[in-house]
Amino acid sequence: MERSSHNSDSDHPYGYLHKDRSLEVLQNSTDRIVRAATSPFSDPIPRYEGWHAADILLHTGQIHRWVHKIVSAGTSTPPQKPVLPTYHNDPERLLQWFRDGSEQLQLSLASVDPSTPVWTFRNDGTVWFWLRRMAMETVTLAWDAESVGGEPIAFEHDVAYTGF
Repeated sequence: MERSSHNSDSDHPYGYLHKDRSLEVLQNSTDRIVRAATSPFSDPIPRYEGWHAADILLHTGQIHRWVHKIVSAGTSTPPQKPVLPTYHNDPERLLQWFRDGSEQLQLSLASVDPSTPVWTFRNDGTVWFWLRRMAMETVTLAWDAESVGGEPIAFEHDVAYTGF
């Protein structure tokens, strides 16, 4: 596969995207989820039985906050997942909560050296793992959110190469 203009740092272990590109994918995917979740808020997500836009916001927002805790604290053990907000049926508040959590995550990922050891699902975990994982998880959930209203945006080649 031909590489795009988003060439990676050759020494990082988790795929193709470099730090800045991973953060760009995370930000763009967050924006896509917000746009897709605003209308229609109550329609089902085709790939997840019983899920609606609010469920994508809650799941992704909780994971973003959880990983923020891991990265910002440099923890070597998994922290408890953050408590979900109680205002599931208030789209404006839920969207703001989601945006705030994503911003916290992006700031912590941007401020830490990717080779810093932290807890991951693997024994050899570093912040690189979470950079890739959050970019890939968020872009996939953006695709899911967009599928409610029609045709989701296709994955960019470097993102697909890294994640799939």
